[in-house]
Amino acid sequence: MGGEGRELAAILQRSGVSPALPSPLSRVLQARYTALIRTLTGATRDEARDPWLRPVKKGAFVQACRRLLRDVLLQGFHAYHLALEDLVPRLRTDGDEALPSCAMSSAFSCSLP
Repeated sequence: MGGEGRELAAILQRSGVSPALPSPLSRVLQARYTALIRTLTGATRDEARDPWLRPVKKGAFVQACRRLLRDVLLQGFHAYHLALEDLVPRLRTDGDEALPSCAMSSAFSCSLP
């Protein structure tokens, strides 16, 4: 096994995935696949695994997802507020946590899970 093959075998082993799967159609548990992706990201220092000219730094994907999720929630809140003027949804952020809540302009209030 060449250097690249040994490196791949080591990455698979660290991830808990057998380098000798019995068949090309073999499946890997979701937890093992997640471990493999994390190990590959750490080994290559690239979250995108090389389709771009430069590596995508660790954390870029999470940051993009957070921003996207925040924007989607705010758009949904806006749509509900347009349909139900008494409903006033809010999104408060505290570090890595997003805390949705809502209030009613009348005497009622509600809490989102």
